[in-house]
Amino acid sequence: MSAAPSKSFRNDFDFGEDEDDYSKTSTNRPEPPKNRRFIKQPDNKARDAKLKVLNDKMAVLDKEINDIKKKIEITITPKDILEKRKVLTTELNELIRKQQDIKNKRNLINDQIKSIDISMKKKINEISSQISKNSFKNVDEIDNQIKKLDDLIGTGTLKIVDERRYIKEISSLRKLRKDFGSIESQQKSIDGDKEKISELKKKLTEFSNKEIQSRFEEIQKELDTLNNSNKSIQTKRDNLFNSRRAL
Repeated sequence: MSAAPSKSFRNDFDFGEDEDDYSKTSTNRPEPPKNRRFIKQPDNKARDAKLKVLNDKMAVLDKEINDIKKKIEITITPKDILEKRKVLTTELNELIRKQQDIKNKRNLINDQIKSIDISMKKKINEISSQISKNSFKNVDEIDNQIKKLDDLIGTGTLKIVDERRYIKEISSLRKLRKDFGSIESQQKSIDGDKEKISELKKKLTEFSNKEIQSRFEEIQKELDTLNNSNKSIQTKRDNLFNSRRAL
């Protein structure tokens, strides 16, 4: 029978901890939790009931949205109105083009009239300036005065001083007559300018846009009527779109 280990044997071999350390270690170990929480099993019936309510609401919303969508699809401008508006708009654009063309032609004619009128007034001022220098208005008046003086000289009853004065005056009148010849030429040119202006003004009447303007106003009224009739349709569509957005 073996003997119990001696005290010296324990001293020779160090076990790393003594009894006190062991007892301390055992007392410091964490104790298991006293109140444990148990995870409750989900209530599938309650979950399914909530999902059903949500799905029912979604179904109602989907139905309302689809109903509104169908109403939007049928709330449109009738095809015949669209076609008529297209035809009227095309005609209106053509009338606008014609009006612009007439306006351009009238502007061109008015520019010509203005240019001729400026030239004519210049000629008239030149004639007025020449006429204002003497008392004669035309060649006939000068010729009559020359004949009158010639007749006086032909009588032989004039004094030499008067006869020389009349001869000198006749010479001046003949020179003036030549100047009046240019005046007559200018007058003919002025008369020609007046005829040109008269002809151009007649052309202006040919380029009248009264008929075009009348038709333009008729088309505009028709388009306004179509737009007013379509306004109620557009209002319905806007209301439907607002209803859909509100959902």
